[in-house]
Amino acid sequence: MSDRGIREIITRKAVLAQLAERDIHTLEQLAAMTIKELQSIHGVGSTTAPRIQAKASAYVEKKPVWFGRVPDTIRKPGAILDVRVDPDTLPQMPWGFCLASPLNDKHYLIDVPEISNARQLRLPDGRNVSLVPRFHSAWSNVLDLAVANDWTIYYWGKAVLKHLNETAPPKAKKDLKRSMVDLHKVFVDAVALPVKSTGLVETAEYLGYTGWTSEDKPFIAHIAYLYWRRNPDRLDSLQDALDTMGRNTDAISHIWWWMCSGYQANS
Repeated sequence: MSDRGIREIITRKAVLAQLAERDIHTLEQLAAMTIKELQSIHGVGSTTAPRIQAKASAYVEKKPVWFGRVPDTIRKPGAILDVRVDPDTLPQMPWGFCLASPLNDKHYLIDVPEISNARQLRLPDGRNVSLVPRFHSAWSNVLDLAVANDWTIYYWGKAVLKHLNETAPPKAKKDLKRSMVDLHKVFVDAVALPVKSTGLVETAEYLGYTGWTSEDKPFIAHIAYLYWRRNPDRLDSLQDALDTMGRNTDAISHIWWWMCSGYQANS
């Protein structure tokens, strides 16, 4: 395996050059380096070194490699949150929320700016959707559900926290932060996989999640939402948008279960 394999893990040219100077050209060699040896390379710190070694070992061994601890706090079953946004706004405005309970009951909240009061919509497939007059109301509703049920809210990636900070009302922002946990950060600080990306799709698929379809692209969900807004009778389009959010929460839940059970097995 050539140094091209190393580039799956390390992209900084200065670090690659220092590895080459030490005649480190393969993932096997990289995995065999000690944490101390890795830290002696300029640009590799105490946090990065274990992650690099674990990632190289994962590629070599073709399996997940644990190198950190999973906080006991995330063992508590919680609700999974997915947020969909309009990519053409600045800041990006949320239009859809899916909060899946520990029993996988899904609460859908959809932004409909022209209505003055929240109302329920029952879809042909039997799902109930809460239509809210602005995304501010949706954030507050998410908070109300979390508080009423004493839920920890799990999500995947920094984008959700960014949307919360930029678009939630002050009280919802302050109170939600206390109960929200970024599972992506927990995951990448504890386990390495032999895949280049730590995105939701790549991670969930590697860990065995099979719920994705060819339609599960962020822009597809947004297009379906916009089509429904322009054609309110086309509830099938709204259902398509909800399906993407629902599968995202299912994928995050799959990773959560894997992480909790896998850590116990490797402890």
